[in-house]
Amino acid sequence: MFAKLTTIKNPQKLVTLCFTLVFFGASLLMWREGAMLEQAYISDQRNTLDNIASSLDKQLQHSVDILFFYQQAMEFSLDTPFITNNTHPGMKAFNRERHKPWWSVSYDQRRTIPVFGVSEAFVEQHSDLMRNNNTIDRELSAALELSYLLPLSRYASTLQFNTWYISRAGMFVSSNGHVLDKSLQTTFQRMLSRPSFARQSLANNPGRAVCWSYYQDKENPEYQVVTASIPLDYEGHWYGVIGMDFTLDVLHGYLKGIAEQHSTTDGAVYLLDSKLTALTSSMGRHGEHLVMSPVDQARLAQDMSSNTVGALRMQNRFITWAKLDSFDGVLIREHNLYQGFQGDFGHIIMLLLFVWVMFTVLLTGTWYFIRRLVINMSVMQNTLSWRANYDTMTRLFNRGAFIDQAQQLSASCRPNTQPFSVIQLDLDHFKSINDTWGHQAGDKVLKHAAAVISNTVRKQDIAGRVGGEEFCIVMPGASIADATQAAERIRERLASKPVVYSAEVLIAISASFGVSSSTEKGDYDFEHLQSVADKRLYAAKEGGRNRVCAED
Repeated sequence: MFAKLTTIKNPQKLVTLCFTLVFFGASLLMWREGAMLEQAYISDQRNTLDNIASSLDKQLQHSVDILFFYQQAMEFSLDTPFITNNTHPGMKAFNRERHKPWWSVSYDQRRTIPVFGVSEAFVEQHSDLMRNNNTIDRELSAALELSYLLPLSRYASTLQFNTWYISRAGMFVSSNGHVLDKSLQTTFQRMLSRPSFARQSLANNPGRAVCWSYYQDKENPEYQVVTASIPLDYEGHWYGVIGMDFTLDVLHGYLKGIAEQHSTTDGAVYLLDSKLTALTSSMGRHGEHLVMSPVDQARLAQDMSSNTVGALRMQNRFITWAKLDSFDGVLIREHNLYQGFQGDFGHIIMLLLFVWVMFTVLLTGTWYFIRRLVINMSVMQNTLSWRANYDTMTRLFNRGAFIDQAQQLSASCRPNTQPFSVIQLDLDHFKSINDTWGHQAGDKVLKHAAAVISNTVRKQDIAGRVGGEEFCIVMPGASIADATQAAERIRERLASKPVVYSAEVLIAISASFGVSSSTEKGDYDFEHLQSVADKRLYAAKEGGRNRVCAED
């Protein structure tokens, strides 16, 4: 392990990099799982909404089919009228009552609903109305036959609240009936003002298709209905409009029921018209709970322009939507963040987040532990390396490391014949210092001498303790004259400043120096140059000590 760490400049960064890669890899895998869960969640939401939309479509289509049946029945009656002459009691009653402000005609009071109408003066006052005497008998016959069929709709399992026919000739029939009084004119006027009548004109509905509309009575705001209407045409003449009203209460109850049936009580289902106005929902009679900004409506409208189903994220909500085949609008399901977390997919997401958090905590703890271990090992390695190369007393190179460094410097100077000098020095009378004041005093002298040497030599020079009180200095690029001057400076500093051992004891020290250089004979062999310097060192000692000897 130590051998591997020695080849890495910063093992802590390597450990951090490895753990970072593991963290991002695991996070990417977790994100991928989350993305797959999101797709499964979207598919589940779409499938649920599709089931709800299919159920609602089935009911609405059944009602629309009945509406088409009434249209075909009235068209058949226009083609083959049941009442063929003015002698029929119904026609006699109409001819007798047609000028009154309000009137009613019935075929069979026990089994039919009366056909109500307004006066010819009322018809003449409205540009959208016209009473053609050539076709009135046919239309009245068709209306009476419809009044016979409408009571049967009460037994049909449909959502409609009221089925009606309003004629441009000033008559109408409704499955809910009416009271023959002056309110009849108001009712007829209100039916004319509804969008379900105006949208069935030839100009507004040239394709003569089913139209859906929403209506709220201004005088009775609680009366709010969604209406499906189709025109009654025969031989190029527009007679009137057949329609079905669906109250918001009924639609709300149905949406709530099918939402509970499909286990979607954790999210609201809304019915929107073609203008993306919320009509009703599974949560309440009205769609007031749905709050959509203009930007959200624009996004939904853009998505609907090219798709029949889809899903959108809106702030903290997720919305799935599906167009209805039988209704001119869209069904949407809104799921907020809280509701999403309450469901099965939310529980799985929470579990994944918990696993990711626990993994992150465990990974961080493991990273911290291993990083501390690597730091401690690096410190230990550096300590062992320092102890292997330096003398603990003097903090200079020890003998082995110094010789290795010196030989490398010698080899680097040799190719360019760069000067290479060696200084060998030995402290004078060191044994007597130990004998007189003890080894602690000797250690202090050694430390002082090493400090003087370190502060005197150049940055490119190296120094080492090669014996008990013996030191060696290598000076690459220095001639023998330069080395001699350096040795002289060291000698003077050692001799000029005694070592303070205690308050009462000052120890005067000196050293003898031997200097050799490659410039003398072109010799770059460090061991030989050290041997020459060592001989000159002993010559300096024999010459009286405290001196520098640079020649034989």
